[in-house]
Amino acid sequence: MVIAMNKNMTIEDLAIMLQEEFKNIYKRLDCIEERLDRIEVRLERIEFNQTTQERRISNLEDKVRIISTKLGLA
Repeated sequence: MVIAMNKNMTIEDLAIMLQEEFKNIYKRLDCIEERLDRIEVRLERIEFNQTTQERRISNLEDKVRIISTKLGLA
């Protein structure tokens, strides 16, 4: 933000300018918070999928172990 310096600027003028800047910052923070919320949901989904895949792999390993034992390969 570029501000032309005015020698007659008052404390009230500065307070208004500062208030506007804080409003802009709060808007940007709200956008960031929304994005982080969406990212969190995606990460939770990824973690769930990873857990599901790990369980499936473990089940497959157990089945291969049983088949190998029955065939005398173990």
